[in-house]
Amino acid sequence: MDIGMNLKTFLLTTLVVVSPQLVNAEETEKSSIKTLQSQIIKKEQIQRRVDWELAPVKSRADLETILERKSPLDALSESAKQEFTDSIVFRENGIGGMNYGVLEAELTPTQIYKILSLFGSQSLMYVFKNARVETTTDALLISNDDNPIINMLPEHIDF
Repeated sequence: MDIGMNLKTFLLTTLVVVSPQLVNAEETEKSSIKTLQSQIIKKEQIQRRVDWELAPVKSRADLETILERKSPLDALSESAKQEFTDSIVFRENGIGGMNYGVLEAELTPTQIYKILSLFGSQSLMYVFKNARVETTTDALLISNDDNPIINMLPEHIDF
């Protein structure tokens, strides 16, 4: 009986000592995950800002200039190019909207990426799940659709 009592005392003591440590470990893990998520989101926000800052087309006037010379937009048919460019909504700090369907209907992900890069919007590649894939690069460009972080990010980030 003395051994049984010692075993019970040992188990109860262990439970009392270890339980808070397990709870603290779980809380620490949750906190670490939240911190990591915040860091990833911050990095994505910075990348989107860099994309916008380096974009050659930030206004309707910039777009008109691009349309006067050879550009990735030339991959579109004339009617699709007109429909797409007419659909673009410019905001002070980024694109407010555009007709994605026109791009997806005619182009590969690589061609779409080049066009979106004109506007600093290449981070929107996850939208084009049904674009025609012809190369490994095309497949890589649309492979982020299973990325849970993408779903946490807003489509437009004000800078």
